[in-house]
Amino acid sequence: MLDFTIAKMKHQMWKRKLSLYVLNDTPIDEKELVSERDCQLGQWLYSTGLEKYKEMREINTLERVHKRLHQLTHTIVDDKKNNKMDIAKEGLHELSNISDEIVGILDQLELNIKE
Repeated sequence: MLDFTIAKMKHQMWKRKLSLYVLNDTPIDEKELVSERDCQLGQWLYSTGLEKYKEMREINTLERVHKRLHQLTHTIVDDKKNNKMDIAKEGLHELSNISDEIVGILDQLELNIKE
């Protein structure tokens, strides 16, 4: 079973890595940032989560929103590489909103599992 508190913390750390990369040129593992299957949440989602919780609508919502997050991340990384810093920073703001949505979905999933 996923420890939802740890999952949320790891997700926040992932988001911070992206922000540090965009704002401070901190080196990153681009594959982990851009691929929805290679980040830690994606690894759990695609190895266990989707199958184990397939009857819960939140897991499908999580997958959809998680993919959207990584699609935006790919755009942000491209904007950064192309020196479109203002656009990349705007993307970080949008990404923060999507990230909050993911945390909310994880909270709801955790509540429904405990019921």
